[in-house]
Amino acid sequence: MKKKLVVGVSSFSPLVIKTKDGYAGFEIELWEKIAKALSLDFSYKEFLFKDLLEEIKKKKVDIGIAGISRTNERGKIYRFFTFYTYVGFTDSHFKEVKA
Repeated sequence: MKKKLVVGVSSFSPLVIKTKDGYAGFEIELWEKIAKALSLDFSYKEFLFKDLLEEIKKKKVDIGIAGISRTNERGKIYRFFTFYTYVGFTDSHFKEVKA
């Protein structure tokens, strides 16, 4: 029998949005597609962001969804999915603009 996964969430619009019927947002939609493709059974459990990572560390939550950024420190403790977004500047942002 497959284990029902506990997916910890914390609102972080537009990635995780609490609705009257549950949750929506980019990360929720991505997770639900993954879960469906792998036939995973899961339930959401809501946390404050400051508590979510600790609950994962204690193994009370299997997966955390909350726009969690990978840092060097977090990377030593938690496993992250491959990056699906990248926010940053390129050298083109710093080129001098001539009038």
